[in-house]
Amino acid sequence: MKKIVNDNIVAYGVHDCLLEFNWFDYQLKNFWGKPISKFHIKNRFHKFCFLSFASTEHIVSLAYVDIGLARSFFGYVFEKNKGMVKHWEKTIVSRKFKFNNDFDNSIISFTNPQFNIYNQTNLQENFIKGNFSCKDNVNISYDVELGLVQKPLRTINPADFDHWVFTQKRCGLKLRNIKIEVDGATITVNPDNTICNIDYSGGFFRRDTNWLWASAGGHDKGNTYGFNFAIFNNNELYGENATWFNNEREHYKRIMFDWNANDLTKPIRIYTDDKRVELSFSILGEKADVKSRGFGAIKTNFHQYIGTFNGYIHINKKKQKISNVLGILEMHKSLW
Repeated sequence: MKKIVNDNIVAYGVHDCLLEFNWFDYQLKNFWGKPISKFHIKNRFHKFCFLSFASTEHIVSLAYVDIGLARSFFGYVFEKNKGMVKHWEKTIVSRKFKFNNDFDNSIISFTNPQFNIYNQTNLQENFIKGNFSCKDNVNISYDVELGLVQKPLRTINPADFDHWVFTQKRCGLKLRNIKIEVDGATITVNPDNTICNIDYSGGFFRRDTNWLWASAGGHDKGNTYGFNFAIFNNNELYGENATWFNNEREHYKRIMFDWNANDLTKPIRIYTDDKRVELSFSILGEKADVKSRGFGAIKTNFHQYIGTFNGYIHINKKKQKISNVLGILEMHKSLW
């Protein structure tokens, strides 16, 4: 197993092997190039997990964020014909919120009178299992086939002189089971027609953190496919862009987004110069978080759009048509 840090040198690149996530061996420095304490390193290491479950008619999203001194989570249930059925978000400082750093064998958990959270990833046992429930009449449980032979996209990128970020993406994963209840009513979702996309990321992010990100997937004639595309994130030396077809993965170094910021009713284009990707995204709804706190010292401009993708992607010379596939496109800007 390869270490991500050796003698304070970070193993930047795209990795198709298991990694020992020994982030705590890294000596982070301050603005003046002086080493900071292990306590401050621990609080400067931030991580998040985002899961989405998409069928032809529904998207369920669950997000968990740990920024050292505070934790937060949000999620929603979205229906294509009805819009946002239910959404929630919460920020807490409780140490009862658990989120370990081994992303291939991760446990996220938290319980209080309002929320119950459990998410476990186990690479050896080939599953992601979890449940989420809240007092606001939402109950979600799932069992995902992780895919022992599917290559995730693992990248490590520098964020600036001393900071770096690791990410691991998996798209188009098969579900063994999923159950969704909202306000006492069961939302019927066929696991055979639903995929899971998952994003684990962690590292020493810059104080200004930005990205444009798109993700979706689906089923086609017994096969599964998915994609993850992003720009503006970290330094992008090793792009966080990939497509999957069953257990095959293709990595893309560069992707482009074109959009009219004055009129988001117009489709957003996602493409590559070599024509291997040509997609359009039309917005149906959104989860937004636009805030300024601490007299403007902390700013968040976050829009996670739910909508439909059309066009095509290539996976290792296979052309996969995308037609009205539900997915996510996110515009994220923050200063903190």
